[in-house]
Amino acid sequence: MVGAARRDPKRITFSEANSRFLGTIAGTIEGLQAGAKAFVKPEAVVDSMTKLELNKQKSIPGLFGEVVRIPGRLLVATDTGFKTAAYRQEIYGLAMRKAKEEGLRGVDAWTRVSQLMKQHSDNPMVSPIGKDIHLKGMDVGRYQTFTRELGETGKNIQSFINRNPYWRFLLPFVRTPVNIVKYAGERTPLGFMSKEFKEKIAKGGAEKDEALGRLLFGSSVMTTVGFLAGSGHITGAGPTDASERAALRATGWRPYSIKVGDTYYGYNRFEPVGILFGIAADMQEIGDYIFNESEKNPDNEFEIDRLASMLMGSVTNNLTNKTFLSGISSAIQVITDPSRYGERFFQRFTGSFVPTVFAHASQYDDPVLRDARNITDNFLSRLPVLGYSKELPAKRDIFGDVRKRDEGLGIGTFSPIRFSTLTKDPVYKEMYRIGLYPSMPTRSIRNVKLNAKEYENLLALQKQLKTKDTLKIIINSPGYKNLSDYNKKETLDRVLKASQSKARDTLFRTNKRLQKEYIELEQKQFRE
Repeated sequence: MVGAARRDPKRITFSEANSRFLGTIAGTIEGLQAGAKAFVKPEAVVDSMTKLELNKQKSIPGLFGEVVRIPGRLLVATDTGFKTAAYRQEIYGLAMRKAKEEGLRGVDAWTRVSQLMKQHSDNPMVSPIGKDIHLKGMDVGRYQTFTRELGETGKNIQSFINRNPYWRFLLPFVRTPVNIVKYAGERTPLGFMSKEFKEKIAKGGAEKDEALGRLLFGSSVMTTVGFLAGSGHITGAGPTDASERAALRATGWRPYSIKVGDTYYGYNRFEPVGILFGIAADMQEIGDYIFNESEKNPDNEFEIDRLASMLMGSVTNNLTNKTFLSGISSAIQVITDPSRYGERFFQRFTGSFVPTVFAHASQYDDPVLRDARNITDNFLSRLPVLGYSKELPAKRDIFGDVRKRDEGLGIGTFSPIRFSTLTKDPVYKEMYRIGLYPSMPTRSIRNVKLNAKEYENLLALQKQLKTKDTLKIIINSPGYKNLSDYNKKETLDRVLKASQSKARDTLFRTNKRLQKEYIELEQKQFRE
């Protein structure tokens, strides 16, 4: 469309777009075959630029080593398959472009494409389509699979990690994440600032069409996502306050998801689309926040620095919450707040020695979220053959209900798409509406720290006390409906705190360990 609007003879035509679509179909078939071969024999893959940024070595011998390397083989296989499809797509497109340059139209052009493709297949290194066309096709394959060679800064980071392998725990991949961010950035309204965009515009012709097409299409998608986010069909990060966020999640809402009916489907695992969707949805939420603040306080101007902070926070959050950057984001959390995140960081470190595929297998028949509070529990719970995770205490919500993982679409726990359905729970719904965001009870009673099982028992007492049922009765009562939102919030908060206090007293009276440690603590303080 850009080429048609410019009316430049050297442009991307609709026929070329159709040819590329045909190439994608043909390339997908070839890609499946190439991917299967790469899985069986990954060392035979010629391209050194794959998503697996590790040296090809078999450190673990035998059958166990082959099992451990299955995820890596799958990664190389899928990478090879998609590169093959992208390569064929590019060659088909350039063949049609050459046919158009020769003045051919319609059936004649397609006949010429078939002829050129056959000649190219016979000898790709000396292709009639154009000079160095084989290398160009390979480069497009790397571009579309985010494995293109990095610039000087990226190479320096890779070299540093290669010299210091222990850094791979924090940053196992460099090339792919950087290329994903670049790919997404080219399709945002700020894409015109990139070096590659400026170079393509300067070259003109088809390269200019391609650069403008990426920018316009990506910006159009983000505009559409922003509109859908404003109508509640797509979500961004959501509330920044932890308690408010937890209360909203309890209703079934999920961040960075697409809402279809009453179900939220996560999109943040699909890159680079996830970044584009996430930033656009966050921009809409920030806009709504600014509008609401100006409505509440019309005399107060919204600070520019605060707005800039929110915008930067959106971009940062959309990058650091990705699995391939989780190591870096966790390290930053430990540096900024070691007392809060340090223990969890080392739990994650020891757990990483168990392949993620094993952890998913252990969760396959156990949808319950488990409260692993130490390194040993976290490590053993990831081993499916032991069934250890089922022995750990379950995580419960503020009313004592067992918390479960979001279901995976299609292949269960192995699926990258997680979904959650709105609960339509009247208590959670009302609490969020009136702004009551209760935090979880502390893990101690009378200064005595609770272990994981005791904490689960404390929360489970809310079921015995029927706290949620009591709140439901109050919410449905005529007198409650006549109260102001402020008084409703005070009423529900008072009942909830009273119930939590009663649960603490009950657990303390029935737990000999807590009583013994409390007495010892009191005696120690008295002696001091």
